[in-house]
Amino acid sequence: MGLSIAYQLRLPAATSAEEVHAILTRAAEHALSLGCPEVRGPLTPDVENQIGYERRKSAIGRLFWVPPSAGWLVRADIGEGCESLRLALFRHPMHVQYDPMELIETKLPTDWHYDGWCKTGYAANVSWEHFLACHQRALALLRFLRRQGVKVSIQDEGGYYPHKNETGLRRWMGLPVPPPATPPLPRRKRSRRPLALAQPSAAPVTQRRRPEAGFKAGRFDPSELLLQEGFPFTG
Repeated sequence: MGLSIAYQLRLPAATSAEEVHAILTRAAEHALSLGCPEVRGPLTPDVENQIGYERRKSAIGRLFWVPPSAGWLVRADIGEGCESLRLALFRHPMHVQYDPMELIETKLPTDWHYDGWCKTGYAANVSWEHFLACHQRALALLRFLRRQGVKVSIQDEGGYYPHKNETGLRRWMGLPVPPPATPPLPRRKRSRRPLALAQPSAAPVTQRRRPEAGFKAGRFDPSELLLQEGFPFTG
């Protein structure tokens, strides 16, 4: 039931902060048009709400927060039972001064970036139709950012994306799979050509052999046959 969608968002470092803010503003408006119950943002970085701050560990095991140098976040509630989908783009410094004696490398990307996930599986407690609508809504928002020029990588645990595989999604959720609809048989087209009538075949003409000389109906004289072959007959 804890099915989730993981994603990574990237924009080149040369993109201006104004353009990033405009992209996220359009994403918030698009979320409202898709029917999201509540959309907040673009929000500025906030350490208390963990907006834009990245938690890292130093080489000696110290945990610390890396504040973003720029960026915003949009939080969209996509439906009952689902986590909020976070659409964000931030930039972080390469080094952080942890204390006066230690400069720590953050090892974070230098471009605009955000890695997140959204659990949609618990929406199935409402109904299958509600869960599918929420799952599709989250994917639609991520695809919208792709159309805005953001590089988006998506990993759908349920296998629904990218081919809209509802059967695989049902199986992942442990739900029954309806039998496939049997397609109707194609109807044969009737030919409009007139049927060709079979022509009666002509009976073979048999030529009767004319009886040779010496053969007469009902009588046979061997002497006439010998004379025809050149043998003299003496009798």
